[in-house]
Amino acid sequence: MKTKFAQQLVANFWERAGYEEAFPRQLEHPIMSTTPVFIVKVHHQRLDTAYIQHRLRRRGVNLQTPWAERRLNGCLVAFKGEAAIFVDGTLPPEESRVIIAHEFGHFLADYEWPRFKALRNLGDAILEVLDGNRSPSGNELLAATLTDVRIGVYVHYMDRSGDPNIASMVGQVEETASIVGAELLAPRQAVLAELAKRGDGQNRAAMMSVLQKRFGLPTAYANWYADRLARQLRTRQSFSDILGFKKRPT
Repeated sequence: MKTKFAQQLVANFWERAGYEEAFPRQLEHPIMSTTPVFIVKVHHQRLDTAYIQHRLRRRGVNLQTPWAERRLNGCLVAFKGEAAIFVDGTLPPEESRVIIAHEFGHFLADYEWPRFKALRNLGDAILEVLDGNRSPSGNELLAATLTDVRIGVYVHYMDRSGDPNIASMVGQVEETASIVGAELLAPRQAVLAELAKRGDGQNRAAMMSVLQKRFGLPTAYANWYADRLARQLRTRQSFSDILGFKKRPT
């Protein structure tokens, strides 16, 4: 279900863009030219929660966060239909691309899509609620579409606790955004087509080679993607395939 949802979000994005970027994808130009999302690479300052709060305060947005100050790989801030993706500019390019894809996945799945559903079901008047300009009415509170819509400022931090690379982004809570990010950078059907062309099928080493060399994914993310793809391919096998039985020609 999550894969189909992610694929639909990504298909809608490329339809809006009017083209699909060649592999390995950089994403920055199609994102900034198609959606109200800005990408900011922070090179000369430490990217942490304090930096994000300071940037927002300069724009008149006082963001109260319950998190302790910590260093970040990336951050998405969305407000009033627009968003900014902040990325640690000292990261290698392949990791930076994955972080951009992941945070944009949060924008598409967790911010833009719920807003679209609320507008479709409740009309333009609900924008004042979603943007934090007024409190919702009783009827609006009862509307089921509001249960997954963020009111006011939406923030997602990708921290650097533990391993400083991008491996921590693929936990259970982050799964949907990770799948969207994967579909943006290395669409499942494109990966399977590349494997089929090479005749490697479910060979994991071949998957890793394709994901890293053809689609430009860093090792940690390619490992996660290869594991996920292998699990999906196994579930598509028949019981006789799993047991190794072959039908005899008639």
